[in-house]
Amino acid sequence: MTTVHTSKHMPCYQRGDAYANTVATYISAIANNEREFTLNRAQRAIVKQMRDDLTARELQCLELYYVQGYAYVEISKLLHINVSTISRNIQRGERKLNRTLNLARAILEQDSV
Repeated sequence: MTTVHTSKHMPCYQRGDAYANTVATYISAIANNEREFTLNRAQRAIVKQMRDDLTARELQCLELYYVQGYAYVEISKLLHINVSTISRNIQRGERKLNRTLNLARAILEQDSV
């Protein structure tokens, strides 16, 4: 995705802006290999795992939602798929991202003990 969209109605992220910013950082790196080089070694390992876990459609929906700021309805019109499908792809993608982030946190906590 190369164009940046500014929605008239920026999404209100249910999990909050801090969560959205964290997810956007990883999604940007997953979608754009050049951004991955700005991350540290642990973050690059997390990105690699996320890249392996996400489907192309989940990544596309997550990037449009978190990185570019599109609302579900706008994504639906852009991709010509139902809003419920957009929601499902974003939810599945979030679950996969969270699973990887939680595993990474657990490993880092274990290493620091």
